[in-house]
Amino acid sequence: MLLLALIPVFMGSGLAIQTAINSRLGSVSGSSFLASMVSFVVGAIFLNILLILTGTSPLVSTATITSNPWWIWLGGVLGVVGLTTNILLFPKLGSVQTAVLPIFGQIVMGQIIDQFGLFESPISKFTFIKMVGLLLVAGGMLLATGAFMPKDKMAKNNIIYYLINY
Repeated sequence: MLLLALIPVFMGSGLAIQTAINSRLGSVSGSSFLASMVSFVVGAIFLNILLILTGTSPLVSTATITSNPWWIWLGGVLGVVGLTTNILLFPKLGSVQTAVLPIFGQIVMGQIIDQFGLFESPISKFTFIKMVGLLLVAGGMLLATGAFMPKDKMAKNNIIYYLINY
């Protein structure tokens, strides 16, 4: 069970590394959009290799496309938006804020998805304990981003500080 809990931690580490690498690629290529595209092309090549190795067809049948809700195809678009936004924000916000703020957004949206069973997800109602957890995460996000630092020690790029104080 501990191993299963460590997998998402390593996944998160990989996302932070990915953001830093893709941000650098954006700066040397001159375009955050090009860096994002290169990242997805390399990822698509890697996935095709995995599909070949596992004997899985890389093609989706017409029946699968026509018999499922339209929104199941939005994952790629949301991935592009997320990755490209990270590439654009990383040089301005730094690694911690670029990592922590989207995670907070994921947790909040996860709660909304669970509460209402959006996208045919299992319903898991919002409880007092979940509210406490969400408030603790919000507090952790504020602390990690330095929102409570004195103004004279505050980094110019701290978006949370400016949202709270201006």
